[in-house]
Amino acid sequence: MKYLFRACLLLIFLSSGLPVLALQDPCKLVSERQISDLIKDFGYKKARYVDGRSYFMGQSCQYFGDGKTVFIGIEEKADFESGENIFSSAKEKFEKEKQAASPGVITVIDGIGDAAIWNHVSLKFLKDGNLYTIRVRAGKGISGSGKVEVENKVERMNLNYSKALAKIILEQKEKEQSK
Repeated sequence: MKYLFRACLLLIFLSSGLPVLALQDPCKLVSERQISDLIKDFGYKKARYVDGRSYFMGQSCQYFGDGKTVFIGIEEKADFESGENIFSSAKEKFEKEKQAASPGVITVIDGIGDAAIWNHVSLKFLKDGNLYTIRVRAGKGISGSGKVEVENKVERMNLNYSKALAKIILEQKEKEQSK
């Protein structure tokens, strides 16, 4: 039924002359099992998918469990081409975010997508005209000799989880393209 509804919507958009936005579900890019395998003791999982395209975020999926969260957002190429976004492309938005950041806030990450940055909170990467955002909060239970050490450990851990999830997403996208 869901697919019939999507097909009908697609036909309506095509016949109306309005731009068609892709229906990529960010909750299908990484499975709950993959998240639980990566982030141990993830606990109770609850997914929320929001297909509310806006000027700031295309679509998102959030997972919650045992004091930890995972956020996956996608702004697709079509979201920028619709003319309703304040940026003309994912690359333009990515570059503007890099330029707007204070010195030392952005770290360039090599080996993920076409380009990737870490802003100490989120990993953002470009791939095939799409902008992906991954934000992991999994610092519960981390200890250290002081607040700064704990914060640094948590940030490194969240970056590593984010990079691992990005690689899973990129592998998934490659599989889809090779079909």
